Amino acid sequence: ARQEPFAGHPIGSFFRDEIPQRVYATGLVNSTTHLVTGSIGQGNWVESAWFAIFDRSITTSARKGVYIVYLLSKDGTKLYLTFNQGCASIRESHPKTETIRIMREKAAELVGKIDCRGFKSDEDISLGDNLTERAELYQKGTIFYKAYRKGNVPSETELQSDLIKMMDIY
Repeated sequence: ARQEPFAGHPIGSFFRDEIPQRVYATGLVNSTTHLVTGSIGQGNWVESAWFAIFDRSITTSARKGVYIVYLLSKDGTKLYLTFNQGCASIRESHPKTETIRIMREKAAELVGKIDCRGFKSDEDISLGDNLTERAELYQKGTIFYKAYRKGNVPSETELQSDLIKMMDIY
């Protein structure tokens, strides 16, 4: 899709409209207490398309706070289910290296307080090579994650079980 014009591309409405509807339809996410939204970019393609689940009492923006976000790798071969944190509000007042340090400290603090429920908490998540700063910060902000690989996607039951566990963490 990145080789095609951005404006009006059907994958945009898939991420912004169809994915949220499907997530709510599972019954695992309540639209009153949680907001589901997705993005492929604003005006141009992002390197890592995403859709997030925000607890409305914590945040409704990927800019700040903690939230669940599914991140698609740059090459489209991996989809990560992550418990992540907003980077933009931190980055506005800190250099990139300091932003990463602050996010990794927050991640370590949360990892020390929350049972990982089988998710990874290392820094081995990889959205790709030569990432934009924003995609790199998404990667560095990850607290817990699980990778799903193209051609080896688990059953719907396992996907829902993973989301339930991640919602429990949240």
